[in-house]
Amino acid sequence: MAQPEVSVSGVSVSARIPEFWTDLPRHWFIQAEAVLHPQKMSDEAKFQFVISKLGKDVIQQVTDILVKQPENGKYDTLKTRLLDIYEESENRKVQKLITEMELGDQKPSQLLRKMQELASGKVTDETLTILWQNHLPGWVRGILTASGLSDINALARMADKVTENAMPIQGVAAVRSARSDSPDVIAEIHKLGERLRKIENSQLPIKPKRNGYTLENYKGQPTTFHSMIKLTVIIGQVFALNPVLGAWESDSSKLRFSYLSGRCAYTILAILCQVIFLNVLFLIRYFMLFKASMNSNTAVVFFATNTIITVLFLRIATKWPQLCQYIAQIEAIDPLYDKTLVRRCNTSCILILLFAFLEHSFAQVTGIVFISDCRPEIPFYRGIINNSFPWIGLVVPYSPALGIFTQFLNFQLTFNWNFADVFIICVSFYLTSRLDQINRKIAAIKGKLVPSSFWRTVREDYNRATSLVRRVDEVIGSIVFVSFANNLFFICLQLLHTLADGFKKTPSCTTPDKRWFKGYEYAIYYVYSLTFLILRSLTVSLVASRIHAASREPVHTLYEVPSPEYCIEVKRFIQQIHGETVALTGLQFFKVKRGIVLAIAGTIVTYELVLMQFTGVTPTVSPISADG
Repeated sequence: MAQPEVSVSGVSVSARIPEFWTDLPRHWFIQAEAVLHPQKMSDEAKFQFVISKLGKDVIQQVTDILVKQPENGKYDTLKTRLLDIYEESENRKVQKLITEMELGDQKPSQLLRKMQELASGKVTDETLTILWQNHLPGWVRGILTASGLSDINALARMADKVTENAMPIQGVAAVRSARSDSPDVIAEIHKLGERLRKIENSQLPIKPKRNGYTLENYKGQPTTFHSMIKLTVIIGQVFALNPVLGAWESDSSKLRFSYLSGRCAYTILAILCQVIFLNVLFLIRYFMLFKASMNSNTAVVFFATNTIITVLFLRIATKWPQLCQYIAQIEAIDPLYDKTLVRRCNTSCILILLFAFLEHSFAQVTGIVFISDCRPEIPFYRGIINNSFPWIGLVVPYSPALGIFTQFLNFQLTFNWNFADVFIICVSFYLTSRLDQINRKIAAIKGKLVPSSFWRTVREDYNRATSLVRRVDEVIGSIVFVSFANNLFFICLQLLHTLADGFKKTPSCTTPDKRWFKGYEYAIYYVYSLTFLILRSLTVSLVASRIHAASREPVHTLYEVPSPEYCIEVKRFIQQIHGETVALTGLQFFKVKRGIVLAIAGTIVTYELVLMQFTGVTPTVSPISADG
C-alpha cells in the first residue's frame, strides 16, 4: 500500500510547482525548495524534478549538464547554471530600476515592491523614495509631500488610498485643466498618439536577402561550430594537422589534446620527416652545388613554409579544445541558427582540395612526360624521383621505398598549403554567420518601437561575437599570416613563369614527338596553377574580409533610429562599432578587410616588375630562359 501513497504525493508536489520562471528564476527556486523540503528528497530526485519543469528553450541551455551529469551535487550544479543564465546581474537591476520602471496599472505600493527588489539594498531608502515618487502622478506627489511622512512604506499605503479614492476625479480635472489652460499640450499628445499608431501599423519593407543569406537559413535547429568544422578537422588529421582527440565526437566537451596520443605522435613524426628528408637534404644539395636559381629558391620556400604550417597546426591543437568549449559556452547563451553553414564549409573543403589534387597531378604529369621523352635510358620511377627530388642519389642513396616516402611527404606539404586556406575559409564562415544573425535581429525591428533593453541585449550579443573574433584570431593568426604570404609569393612566381615562357610548347628530345600533349604540358600546368592559385587566394581574402564588413553593418540601422527611441545604449553601440576594428589578422601585421585585395594586387604588380628585371624578362626583350 506504500507505493500508491508515494505516487499520489509525487503528483501533489508536482502540481503545486509551476513551470520554471525564466524571468524570476531565484523566486522559482525559493518556492520549489519550500515545497520539496518536507519531502526529504534526495539530490538525484530534486535534480530530476527540476528537469521535469524546464521548457524546451531552457533545456537547450543546460544540455551539457543533462548529457554528462556530474557525479555529486547535481541539483546545485543545475541550479547554479540556471541562475547564472536567467538571473539579472546587479548592474542590470540598478539600470532597470533607474530607466525602465513604470507605474502603468499597478498600485503605487506594487511598483515600490518591485523597485525594492531591484534595489536589493544597493540604494538608500531616501534615493529609492525619490525614484519611486518620480513615477507617480504630480498631484499624488504633492499630497505625499504635504503629508510630512518619511517612512517609505507609510507613503506607499497613503499613495494607494489616494489613487483609489481620488484618481477618477483628479484625472478628469487634470484633463479639463489641460484642455482649458494649455490646448497646445493636448494637440501635441494627439499628434504623438497618431505617430505611434502609424509606427505600429507600418509595414516597412525588410530586405528578404542580405549578403546571400536568406531568412529561411536562420530557422530550425542550432548549428554548432564543432559540427560545422568536424569534417574539415578529420580530413586535416589524415595529413598530420590539428591532432586533437575527440574530433569524431558530436560533443565539443569531449575534445582534448595530449602529447602522448597516437595522433600527436604521428604529427611530430611527420614534422621530423619533413624537416630531414625535404628541408635538410635539399639544403645540403643546395650548398653542395652552390648554384642559386629561381627554381631552387622556390623549393626552399615551399618546403620551409609548409613545414611551418604543420608546426603551427600542432600549436593550434594545444588550444583547440579550449577554443571550441569557449565557443560552445557562447552558443549555449546565444545559439546560431544557420542551416547552410555545415554545407558551405564541407563543400568549400572538398572542392578546394579536389582542385589542389588536380594541380598536383598536373605537376606529376609534367615530370613523367619529361622522363619518358628525355631520359629513357634510366629506370622510369628512379628518373621521376631524381627529377623531382635531385638530392636522392646525390646526398643519400636511392631506393624505391625512399622515393615513395619522399613523394608522400611532398604531397603532404602540398595538401597542408591548401588546407590552411580551407581552414581560414571555414572559420570565417562561422564568425560571419554569427555577426549576420545579429544584423538580422537589428534589421527586423527597423521602423518599429522597441525599448532600450532591446538595444542593450543586442549590444551584448555583438560584444560576444566580437570577443569571439578576437579569441579566434589569437589562435589562428599565425596561419593567416603564413597563408597570405605563401599565396602572394607563389602567385608572383607562377605569373613570372607564365610571362616568361608564354603559352608555348617545349622542344622534344626525340623524333617523332610522342608526348601526350605535344610539349604543352608545362604551359597547361602553369596556366591552371596560376588560375587556381589566384581564385583560391581571392576566395580566402573575400570570405575572411566579410567578418569586418558584417561587423560594420549594424551602424547603418543605428543611424536611422528616430529621436524618441535614441538612448544611451544606441549611442554606446555606435561608438563601439566605430571604436574597434573587428577582423582576422596576420599576427597583427595586417587586418583582413576588403581593401586587402587591392593591396595584394598592387604588391603583386610591384614585385612582378622586380622579378622580371631580376630574371631578365622585360616587355622589350625576348624572354630569357632561367633553367637555374
